[in-house]
Amino acid sequence: FQQLADIINEYKPDLVLMRQVDSGTTRALGMNVPAFVGEKTGMDAYFGKAFDYKGGGYGNALLSRLPVVDSATLSLPPDPSLGGEVRSAPMITVQLGNKQKSRLVFVGTELDAGKTDQSRVYQLNAIFSSLNGDTLPVILGGDFNDVEGSQTFSLLESKFTMGCLSNGCPLNNPASNPSRTYDYVFYQPSGDFVLAKTTTATESISSNDLPIIVDIRYKPGK
Repeated sequence: FQQLADIINEYKPDLVLMRQVDSGTTRALGMNVPAFVGEKTGMDAYFGKAFDYKGGGYGNALLSRLPVVDSATLSLPPDPSLGGEVRSAPMITVQLGNKQKSRLVFVGTELDAGKTDQSRVYQLNAIFSSLNGDTLPVILGGDFNDVEGSQTFSLLESKFTMGCLSNGCPLNNPASNPSRTYDYVFYQPSGDFVLAKTTTATESISSNDLPIIVDIRYKPGK
C-alpha cells in the first residue's frame, strides 16, 4: 500500500478513486487501507463499503486533496432477476474555491462483472437517479466492466462526456503490456470542463491495472 501512496505522491492528483479495496479485513491484516493511503498522501479518505468481508469491509474508496463538504455511499445491488455481488459507489462533494457554489461531486465505482450488461445498466441507472436534481458538476470514474459501444457505455455517454482525447483512451490492462482499457473517467456538464491530458502511470504495482491519470480542469463558462 505504500507503493500506491508513493505513486499518488509522485503525480499529486486532487482526486483519486481506489477500486477493490479492503478496510479492517484479515486479508489486509486489520488495516484501514484507505485511511493509510490518505495519511501517507495528505489526502482525505472516504471508504464506500460494498459488503462485509473477512472481519471488515470491501468496496471502493475516494481520496481528496480538496475540502470535502459532503459524502455518501450508494449501494449497488445487481438486477434482482439475476442476482450477484453487491457493488458500491462512494460519492463526495468537494469545495473548489472560496465561493459556496464552487463545488463538484466526485463518484467512483466498479460495476457488475456478469456476462450480460443487464445488471450494469441497472446499477448505472441507480447512480443517475441518485444524482438526479443535483445541479453540481460531476466527475464519475471507475471500471464499468464493459466495452465501448455496449449498452452500458451508450447509457454512460447519453448522460456524460467520456474523458478521452481524440487519440483514444489510455490502455491500462494488463499492467505488464497493456492492450485494453479497464478504467474510465466521465464528466458533466461538458461545457464546464477542459480535458487536457490522459495517460497512465508507468510504475509497476501489485494490481493488474495501471492507474489512469486524467488532467481535467474545471472552468465553468470557459
